[in-house]
Amino acid sequence: MKWDKFSAHIPIILIIILAVFFRFVYLGTIPNALGGDELHYALTAKAVFFTGRDISGSWHPLSALVFRYPPNEGQAELPYFLHLLVSAPFPFSLFMFKLPFALLGTGTVLLLYAIANLLFGPAVGIAVGLVAAINPWLVVMDRTGYEAAPAAFFYMLALYIVLKARSWKILWAIIPLLFAFYSYIATKVIFVPFVLAASLLAFFKQKRQFAKQYVILCGISVAIVVVFFLLFKTNPNVTRLNDIFLPNSSMVADQVNEIRKTAIQSTFLPLVVNKYTMYLRVIASKLFRIFSPEYLFVEGDQFFLPVSQSFFYWLDAVFLFMGAVY
Repeated sequence: MKWDKFSAHIPIILIIILAVFFRFVYLGTIPNALGGDELHYALTAKAVFFTGRDISGSWHPLSALVFRYPPNEGQAELPYFLHLLVSAPFPFSLFMFKLPFALLGTGTVLLLYAIANLLFGPAVGIAVGLVAAINPWLVVMDRTGYEAAPAAFFYMLALYIVLKARSWKILWAIIPLLFAFYSYIATKVIFVPFVLAASLLAFFKQKRQFAKQYVILCGISVAIVVVFFLLFKTNPNVTRLNDIFLPNSSMVADQVNEIRKTAIQSTFLPLVVNKYTMYLRVIASKLFRIFSPEYLFVEGDQFFLPVSQSFFYWLDAVFLFMGAVY
């Protein structure tokens, strides 16, 4: 009987061992440096620990709660606090700088296992957990000090609570959702769609019960985003809103003007070529491009990556095909 109980836990033990091994072995030496935002978070947290303010002396961490950032910076808010609690009190160390992200990454693996187990059963849960434990993208992400690791963890934790909880306990998901919102600038864009999708999934999983709680959860998520945009827009030192691609973007206007100048003049030209049709055209072009085999397997982003370093190896195409078929 004891062996049966132990053997039932062998898969999850294996998942934990693999996740910890790939995220913690040589963590202090591979990668062997900090760069970009990683270094900024670490140094700012160290300065705050000793002085209460950042290196410039003009920013303190409580400002991050209302989306105010150090001068000339626009990173996410939560990583400052992660470093402040874990790495800042100790001497400079690559291991300590990356420790909170490796821990959260290991937690993400366990959450993926738990979510898959909840939705599809133990067999799928074990498969998902094993893949997540050794997935190169997750391993690389979790061994760095970038924002994706905490964002993934708190989004998955919120999803698990939404799927698992019943009645008013569903609203406990607000706590990890808030942490997720503060974790990463880029994932703020998917915050409301994520909560809506999670709530719909849970609503049907719970046989159409607890509609009031799911509506309240979605309403709170919308309110969080509205408050964020109001505070963000009133901050004269922040320009990140300009990064949002909208129909009134100057790039869209320039393309519309260029096409109208070179096109044969017609009564229907303004109906066919305007900022809305051009906006949809650009969105469609970018959407199809990110699924292009040439982009994924040959070119890559080429923003930080070396020339000709693609997102996927050619061998990955075989596994993607097998996954789609089977």
